[in-house]
Amino acid sequence: MACNIELFHHDALSDAIGCGLLYVKYLKNDLPFNEFYRIKSEQTTPRHNINYPNHLTGDVLKPDFENAKNKNNPFYKKKIVISGFSNSDKERIANELKELGADVDTAVGNNTNFLIIGDYVVGPVKLAKMQANITKRKDARIISLSEFNELEK
Repeated sequence: MACNIELFHHDALSDAIGCGLLYVKYLKNDLPFNEFYRIKSEQTTPRHNINYPNHLTGDVLKPDFENAKNKNNPFYKKKIVISGFSNSDKERIANELKELGADVDTAVGNNTNFLIIGDYVVGPVKLAKMQANITKRKDARIISLSEFNELEK
């Protein structure tokens, strides 16, 4: 936040506003180039070297409410996002959720009911969006894998 411009990740309007604010700072010769260089030099791991898990794809993202094995579970017909797990763990959890009749998604939105978090959540965006849903008193919770396992029973 070298320019103190708050952005919302993966939000086109926020990106456009941020670009406009940066341009105004540029026109006023008010861009903190020294801060940009300092931040860049502090980064020890280039972004392209970080091993990000893949997004879920395929049939697991297509809800199957009719064939749910237990329609009385807290995940039935709920929109759920999984973050912070290895690809294999994420796939396993997603398949379990689908069997429970959940609507598994890859990104937190206004209608997300559960965010299941592991040890490796990359970036604060999903957490921040989910916290905003909770603050707005929506039917939304952030839970750990152990909480998921308890609720699943």
